[in-house]
This record gives sequence, structure tokens and C-alpha cells, in this order.
Amino acid sequence: MKKLLAIIIFPILFLSSGHSFAEVETFYYPKYKGSVLNMCYKWGRQCRAKPANEWCKWKGYERARSWSIIDRKQLNRPTRVMGSGAVCDAGACSGFHYITCSKSQTFYYPKYKGSILNMCYKWGQQCRAKPANKWCKWKGYERARSWSIIDRKQLNKPTRVMGSGAVCDAGACSGFRYITCE
Repeated sequence: MKKLLAIIIFPILFLSSGHSFAEVETFYYPKYKGSVLNMCYKWGRQCRAKPANEWCKWKGYERARSWSIIDRKQLNRPTRVMGSGAVCDAGACSGFHYITCSKSQTFYYPKYKGSILNMCYKWGQQCRAKPANKWCKWKGYERARSWSIIDRKQLNKPTRVMGSGAVCDAGACSGFRYITCE
């Protein structure tokens, strides 16, 4: 009975913890309907960013973070145009060597070394954007998209300054209510 309970509860706790398996993932030679994705969304138009972003959305991500194009001669395979579904097997058609897709994630009361992240990167300096961006990079994301600050009096918990690691438990210290990383 205990084993059965553990088998049922553990996945629920893990999945509800706010973490997901792949917030950023790189796909080599990304395929669309069986062929490598063409570098253009429509025949010869809307190239690079549009098909990369649309392909990531199709895979369940929010956007393409980066990509690389490979020339058709090096690829030596047909490509598929995502906007029309047409196959390009001419020598002039290039496709994606890789696409890196990403999702954003919101972290409530983000912690750094066991304490809520202070709103300033250094004691009373470089506040809001710098610690939010540094924290997201520390978590493996590119940057912070948005955040909200909560006053220390409302929080009623100490905060930690990321730049120095110092703990702030004075009444004037504020921290992050949430940070959305992407």
C-alpha cells in the first residue's frame, strides 16, 4: 500500500512543483511533415525568423531563441516549406541545421541560496532589472521578461542580495514577488 501511494503521489508532487523538463531545447535538422524545415515560411519569402518561430510554436514552445541555416548542397535532402507544405528539392533550397526553442516560466517568490531574492543586485544599487536578469541566467534562461516587487514588510521574510550573497533582514528590504524568465 505504501509503495502504491508513493507511486501515485511522487509524480503529482513533481509535476506540480512548477518545473518542467525542457524549457529550452535544440532540435537538429528539424522536420516538418517528414522533411527538413525549409528556411522560408512561404516560397522565397518570410525567411529565417518566421519559420523558426512557427515551428517552435508547432512543437509547443513559445518562440525560437536561435537557429542556423544549412545550404541545400550541404544538406543533400529536400526541404518542406511550412506555410504551404510544398517540398523543395531544387539545388537552391536551404533548410535549418538546428533551431533552439524556448518557453518562459514564472517563478513566485524566487529564492537565491535559501532566501527570497532581494530587489537589488548590490546593497541598494542596481535594482530590479539586473538581479532579475542575473537570476534568470543563473536558472539557465536568457533573460527576465517581467517581474513584480513585494515590500519586505508585506513579505515578512529576509531577502538575499545576489551580488554579494548578504542577507537583508532590515525593514527596508524588498524582494521579488515573481520573475518570469525566458
